[in-house]
Amino acid sequence: MKTIYRVLTVIALLTTLGALIWYVTRSPQQRAPANEAKPVRSANEIRIVAFGDSLTAGYGLSLDEAYPALLERVLEERGYEVEVVNAGVSGETSAGGARRAEFIRSLDPDIVLFGLGGNDALRFLSPEEMEKNLDEALTVLRGGDRPPAVLLLGMRAPGNADALYRKAFDAVSPRLAEKFDLPLVPFFLEGVALDPRYTQADGIHPNQAGYQYIVEKNIVPMIELLLSVSANRTPEMKVTQESTDQNTVPGIKDLFGQDFDGRDLTLGRVLEENSAYTRYYITYKSGELTISGIMNVPRGTGPFPVLILNHGYIDPAIYTNGRGLKREQDYLARQGFVVIHSDYRNHAQSSRIDEGEIENRLGYVKDVINLVYAVRASSLPYFDQGRIGMFGHSMGGGIAQTVAVAAPDLVRAIVLYAPVSMDYRDSYYHYMADNQARAKSVVSRFGLPEDNPEFWDGISPETFVDRIAVPILLFQGTRDESVPKEWSDSTTALLKERGKSIEYVVYSGEGHEFGPEWGDFMRQTSQFFRTHLIP
Repeated sequence: MKTIYRVLTVIALLTTLGALIWYVTRSPQQRAPANEAKPVRSANEIRIVAFGDSLTAGYGLSLDEAYPALLERVLEERGYEVEVVNAGVSGETSAGGARRAEFIRSLDPDIVLFGLGGNDALRFLSPEEMEKNLDEALTVLRGGDRPPAVLLLGMRAPGNADALYRKAFDAVSPRLAEKFDLPLVPFFLEGVALDPRYTQADGIHPNQAGYQYIVEKNIVPMIELLLSVSANRTPEMKVTQESTDQNTVPGIKDLFGQDFDGRDLTLGRVLEENSAYTRYYITYKSGELTISGIMNVPRGTGPFPVLILNHGYIDPAIYTNGRGLKREQDYLARQGFVVIHSDYRNHAQSSRIDEGEIENRLGYVKDVINLVYAVRASSLPYFDQGRIGMFGHSMGGGIAQTVAVAAPDLVRAIVLYAPVSMDYRDSYYHYMADNQARAKSVVSRFGLPEDNPEFWDGISPETFVDRIAVPILLFQGTRDESVPKEWSDSTTALLKERGKSIEYVVYSGEGHEFGPEWGDFMRQTSQFFRTHLIP
């Protein structure tokens, strides 16, 4: 075994030396423009920076044959206005990537394709040290103002490494993707590695046909999902503007009796497969808007009861598909529920529309209601359309509360996880009043809560609490700094006063996202849904 390691180490060193010689002997026009980016771009152009090693730089090929150039051409052929910058450096390890991360950010990318680790594997460098370096680089890439979207291009250890090394190395990319909530290509060279049709004479680096395969099969499907996310970063974001009369007063009553037409629930690519469920990217129609999301479908024979999960507030500029409630999505799917998580409008790959602060928030309610209608209208075999429940966290709990009063018979049970207040005035003073721009956008149209109580009553679910017809289970922590416990106390007292079915669980010492009591929280949640959804 020691002899094999010595041979592999020599091969790795020779490969790196060859890559460096090849790089420095290229003409300036041939070298990967790691320090170059177009100084000026149009308002709608999206800049993608390919950040990696020789697999990115295009070792052994011309720049036009490397994957960044191929990717730019493929995307332009599909109608995208993009610039793809090749920032690959042959021989670079994860340590070099950590040092270069600030420079990559200085290129002002909208999307970064982050693919390092191959040279660490060839040199049998420590997976733990590699993870530390990649973590440092990702912290830089995802930090600061207007961070770019990042697509993580995973690598795997060579097959002749020992089992312990392979296990440790191969676990790094999925773990980082989970930590930073990043989309992941599990293996950059999937379908190409060790295939002589797609590799150069060294058996490692792709040839032109190999790069074409990688771009079309491994990268483009993921990039097209990220292109909408990148639009969140730019001031010139394209917005679908519905005509909104600024004199119109929005309110929850507008949703009463509305003809919702949620439809066209469509499965996209498989995001994850495990022994318990399959995770899909999905889209559906909410009115004229297309809304993205995820769906976890349990293994086994359906149909299954369905749970709609409503995520809390995450800045749309950094939100990615399916983000928030990842633990809950996983747990509930493993309990035999189809779990569907809507991204809402203006998030991830959903349609963009700006009708105003209040209208946009009521729009999230419409998107969730339309998701239930889309499930009911679907011919997919997974759903028991008569057994649908809803789960909402924080802002998502407020959405669920509004659904409960706007469409009382829509779902059969609701779980509220540290929900915002049923009185919108509380949200205004807690979240908005100190944000001058947000506060002005609302107060200039509708007045302060004390000046226009009719409006604030009209957007508060508590005003319509008598319409609630479903059982509710509410969980709250005593150390929640985002949602004061007093809000949940008031919600519970009001529902009990009005004779509604409400169970209230308080966890001492828990914050906004539960820790030690999370297991009990999920067991009670699952049992509650089983009681009310499964006869």
